Amino acid sequence: MDLDLEALRQKHGRVTHVRYNGYDIVFRRPNAGEAQMYRTYPMDTGEDRYQASAAMAQFIVVYPSVEELNALHEEYPFMFANEGVNDALSKAMGVREEKKDSRPLEQAKTPTPSASRRASPTGSPSAPEAS
Repeated sequence: MDLDLEALRQKHGRVTHVRYNGYDIVFRRPNAGEAQMYRTYPMDTGEDRYQASAAMAQFIVVYPSVEELNALHEEYPFMFANEGVNDALSKAMGVREEKKDSRPLEQAKTPTPSASRRASPTGSPSAPEAS
């Protein structure tokens, strides 16, 4: 399968791409269950953090296949410590900000209510309810 980033964006929404040792790797945004799994992973040591990243990568890789990613990881056992790979994972997870070329989120249909409906629209302390 040849890499078609636009087709992967159409299918998965936000994706991040990294080129590592001549191989293309693409990650999608994790769903809520995958994010929860990552948050509950032990993070006591650098090895724990590495294993958590490797596990998350297996869940959210969309190119190449999981089997090909695992074979690549066997070939390069420290690939998830690589800055580019780690950065792509972090961006897919929303831990690091993406560049402005990402697609905008849909606008909320209802405004966020203020803390108090009786508060002054300008926040003025002289509003009747402020005293």
